[in-house]
Amino acid sequence: MVGGMGTFIELRLTTGEKRHVETGESNAQTEIDRWAQREKTSWIETVEGIWVNPEHILEARLVELPNPPGPE
Repeated sequence: MVGGMGTFIELRLTTGEKRHVETGESNAQTEIDRWAQREKTSWIETVEGIWVNPEHILEARLVELPNPPGPE
């Protein structure tokens, strides 16, 4: 983390919600590439503590947030 900011993968879901998955800065692009090829059968746990079915992910992008998102 640089200057207190964290790099996350932001998921935009079919429900209109946004969720986040933590990733390290050094491998952020590798991580997002891996997500693009992920099997649709593996559920993903977000930093908010929500399990997401990959079939409901419309978009995944890298974001830097001043504070890590937390459980709802």
